[in-house]
Parts: sequence; structure tokens; C-alpha cells
Amino acid sequence: MKKKQIIIISAIAVLVLALIITLICVFGGKNDKKDEEGLPMPSFFGKTVYHSIGDDGTAELFLYNFDDNELRNISDELEGVSDCRNARFDLTGGKIVFSALSASDSVRRIYLYELSAKKLTCLCPTMMENQSTPDFSPDGSTVVFAAQNEQSTAIMTVNLKSLRINTVVSDSSINTTPSYSQDGAYIYYTSGEADTCTFIKRVASAGGQAESYYSEEAISCKKPVEFGGMLYFTKWFNALNTTDIAARYSAQTKAVRKISFNSYQFDCSDICPITETYAIASSKQSEETGSDLYIIDVYGNGYWSLSELNKKINTTGDELSADYYIVDYSVYAPVTSDIKMNVPDSDDGQLKVNKPAAFTIDISDGYKDYTYSYYVLKDGKIHLSVPYVTTTLITFTPTEPGNYVLKVYVEDKNGSKTVSSYEFTVGAEDIVSVA
Repeated sequence: MKKKQIIIISAIAVLVLALIITLICVFGGKNDKKDEEGLPMPSFFGKTVYHSIGDDGTAELFLYNFDDNELRNISDELEGVSDCRNARFDLTGGKIVFSALSASDSVRRIYLYELSAKKLTCLCPTMMENQSTPDFSPDGSTVVFAAQNEQSTAIMTVNLKSLRINTVVSDSSINTTPSYSQDGAYIYYTSGEADTCTFIKRVASAGGQAESYYSEEAISCKKPVEFGGMLYFTKWFNALNTTDIAARYSAQTKAVRKISFNSYQFDCSDICPITETYAIASSKQSEETGSDLYIIDVYGNGYWSLSELNKKINTTGDELSADYYIVDYSVYAPVTSDIKMNVPDSDDGQLKVNKPAAFTIDISDGYKDYTYSYYVLKDGKIHLSVPYVTTTLITFTPTEPGNYVLKVYVEDKNGSKTVSSYEFTVGAEDIVSVA
């Protein structure tokens, strides 16, 4: 072949390759935000409130609306207070309660703020104890908070109609970060010494004898939050590693499950559940960086920085103590899905190494106009990825034993995603004896 012909063929090949790459970039796949493990970001709704601590150590309150991507600086609207922290929503989402320093006497007090009317009310103006970490009762009638003076720390409530103050817990321990149970019958709080707590305690909302609900060395003195029958909190990784991690405790099984978002490079300050699958956590990647807000997958290893949604949220300072509110949780389940596993040639349904399994997903209103993405994870790593298909059947053959989770992202024609999780265990391969 002549040299001129070789050059022409080579040039054509380069042009064809460039065209293929261009087509892939333009048409191949969807441009979805993904976490570091490759999972797509689900759809999130509602709003969150949090505080951000600047370089001068002063905190400001921010409200972020997932629905319209609006970020609102609440502190800019407030007069007579500074260093606003630990805000919580009421039942309607139209009010928040938080602690702040009073400009008149420099005492930390509890304030109620009506978001639409922009009306600020001090709930306990005559108390001289520093008041912190408030929380609304589920019916919105009372607020619980911690009050500290030089001698002790008490758990107290204030009635929002009468402004009557009631002491629920008062002893020699440092009792702080109270929160109501979801039914309002109990108040959870952390108890211990200095910045290290040993107990999460529980007391009836009306008062009475407190009981130890969960005990472990080095529980973080941050607000425990009940959601879906589980209690979310933060603690040391273990006795030798003081990195704070997120965890959740089941009173039924008496078991604590470390949330796999954590690893040695993350220091998780606090956690707020969004749904049974997702939560907002405040975490930092190193001692040199500030704490940022992440949406985390409590079953898998997926996490997404809130700066992916609004670049102004995570700053060089510390973003902490997020609370979450949503009017209707049904937006997280546009369809009802049920995952089933079928293991061929298995009497007990147990999946074994090198044995295929078929997973099917049943959708309540049919399969029309939905796409599915399947991810099988083990130890936070993806072992199978099948994104953006229309089939409701997927097969998987494991090569090693252990605990797995199948995540199915169901996406409707408007781009909203809902996620179903299915946990399963893979046993060792059966040993067949040879006579």
C-alpha cells in the first residue's frame, strides 16, 4: 500500500473515532450527579434549616428549600440576637425554635421565629441560665431545652401558650441536647461529663424518673433523634479511634448499626433522618477542613454534598445541626415497589456463592414510563451496576460470601427518583462430597 493511501486511511479512522466519542458525550447516558461510589443522586424535597459558623466563631441560621433551590439567611432578618444555633422546625414547618445570644444581657436564650411573618419571640426572657438545643413537641404545644448554670444542667420545657416553664430533669450530671420521641410521649437526652456523654436517657414528657435508654463510652453530646422506630445519634468509632461516626439504635433488637457513610477520613458531628433510607449528616474530611452537610444513604455507602444542589451551602466554615421538614412524604414514593428474590434450586431461598439469583421489582401502577437502575453493593462497593433500563428483572451471581444490598432507583418521566433497598446474605459455596 502506498504511503499516501495509508495517511488517508489513518486520517479517516481518526475522524470516525472522534465522531464516536462526540456522539457518546452528547447522547450517551444521563448527566446525573453521582456520589464517589457512582450512585446517582435521588430526588429530594422539602426544606432544611442549619447553622453555619464563620471564621470569627459566630453562627448564622440558614434555610434551604430543596423544591426551588432557594437559600435564605435567617440571621440577616433578626435583631437583638447573635450567634444563632440548633434550629428546629415545628409541626407546620412555618416556625423554628433556636438558641441565640441576647444583645441586652449576653445570656443564651431560646427564641421562636415565625418564618412568614418574620416575628421573633423570646420564650424564657426572665431565666438567667444559658438555654440551648431546643426541640418542638410533635403537636407544637411545647418546647424542650437544656438550661445550664454554674452548678448544674437541667432539661426543661416551656408551654408556648402560657409560657409556663417546667423542670423535667435536674441532677448533678450534665444533661443536654433533648429531643421529643415521634409520638411526644418521651424526651431523649444525652448525659455525662464535659464533652463526653456515657448515656442516652429517656424520661416521660410529663416528668418522672429518667431511665438509661442506651449506654456506651464516648457518645457524642449531640441531639439524638428518633425516626421510624430507630434512634439516630453520633459516637466514637471505637475506644481507640475518637473519630465521631453516625449510628442508629433499635430498642427492639438492642443493636447499634454503624452507618456505612462513615470511614476513618470522616468525622461525623450530627445526623438528621430524612426518610428511612436517607439522612442529612454534618461531617468533615480532615482536621484542616470545616464540617459540611451531606445527604447520606443509611443502608449503602452513597453520599452527596449539599453543595451539589446549591454551591453556597457548604462554606469554608462549619455547617452543623441540620433539621428537616416536608409536608408530604408520599413524594418519595411516586410508586409502590416490592423487590423479590428467586434463587433456583434452593429449598430455603438462601443464595450461595457462584449461584445466580433473579430479582424482580413489582410496581403498584404498572411499568409504563419508568426506567430502572440496579446497583448491588457489598461493604460500600458496587459489585453490579445496571443503569437506566426498562426491565423489571435483573440477575446477579455473587463471587464471595457476605452481606449485600440491592438498590433499585425507579425514575419517572419527570426525572424524579425513588429508591428501594433489599438486603440479602450470600453463604459460602456448598461442598459436594465425592464418594
